[in-house]
Amino acid sequence: MPYTKQTWKNGSTGGTPLNKDRLGHMEDGIQEASDRLGVLEARSTNPNGLLGWAYDPLNASQNTASGVTFTSGTLYLMKMMIPVSGPVTNIFTILAASGTGLTTGQNLVGLYSAGGALLGQAADQTTAWQGATGVQTMPLTSPVNVVRGFHYVGLLSVGTTLPGFSRNSIIGGAGLTVGLTSGNYRQIAGPTGQTSLPSSVTMSSGSASSWVIWCAVS
Repeated sequence: MPYTKQTWKNGSTGGTPLNKDRLGHMEDGIQEASDRLGVLEARSTNPNGLLGWAYDPLNASQNTASGVTFTSGTLYLMKMMIPVSGPVTNIFTILAASGTGLTTGQNLVGLYSAGGALLGQAADQTTAWQGATGVQTMPLTSPVNVVRGFHYVGLLSVGTTLPGFSRNSIIGGAGLTVGLTSGNYRQIAGPTGQTSLPSSVTMSSGSASSWVIWCAVS
């Protein structure tokens, strides 16, 4: 809602005391302006209208079924900026090749904080990832309220022939790690031998991937 400007007068007899209610009104206005700026920023950098993504899907022209090592039981974590605080309800990725022989209950996706805490996850995706290709919309079991900043989508697949997810076409590009250090890479190959999403991940123990799975949130 629009901010209502307060009137201020000098002196104790001016009728505009400096108190927590009036200061709180100012803080609320600052927060509202910040949130609106975040929404504008998200819309200007994300023409699809998503809350955040790992990168523009126009650059996701290859998939994990060929050209890269995509390992069963390894948790892959893809970094994205979420420019405005608020609820996250869905995670998206693009299934380019269906999997076969996937293990029920062990094909999962979730949202992690930059520090490696699991914030929320979707239901098991075994059936979906063995089904029709295309955009996968994966609702979280309950919305997660996030604070503006970097987050990671965690993706785990276990089975015989893993699904192929859309990824960037350039493998081993040096730009993927420019300015980054262990624990905050664009994509982290995390803990191995997993059958469920860990509740916390030591981000610095993972390694940098030379490719990044496309994913997004809304």
